[in-house]
Amino acid sequence: MQASLDKITQMFKFDYFFSGSHTFSKIRATNLLQYVAPYKVLDMRDIATAFNISIDQVENELSEQISQGKIKAKIDSYKKVLLSRTVNKEVETYKKVEAAGKKFFEETEMGLIKMSCMKKGIILRDANKHMLGGFMK
Repeated sequence: MQASLDKITQMFKFDYFFSGSHTFSKIRATNLLQYVAPYKVLDMRDIATAFNISIDQVENELSEQISQGKIKAKIDSYKKVLLSRTVNKEVETYKKVEAAGKKFFEETEMGLIKMSCMKKGIILRDANKHMLGGFMK
């Protein structure tokens, strides 16, 4: 697609409406975002080959996209690699499940303590004279 876009760009080089506009650069930026999205680690030499541009130009365009917040990644300039900073959704899900489990155990323990107090006839009051043993809170 990038080769076709380059040909079209050359055809419209002297066109009144498209010569000064950034339409084709925006299309390439969108293509770059879509190309990079599914990868966690990507060699910039592969991107340069796919987009038919130099590695320095790829690095400049990627750094621009990263600074604008469109790509969440970092560039290893020495190895010429793009490293994604995507959040691992499995780890996030496990953390949520763990928090929900802790909350469930705490609430269950509090309920059992209240039921035990009610069964033994113990009524607890706090400093504000509200009943805690089971009748009022």
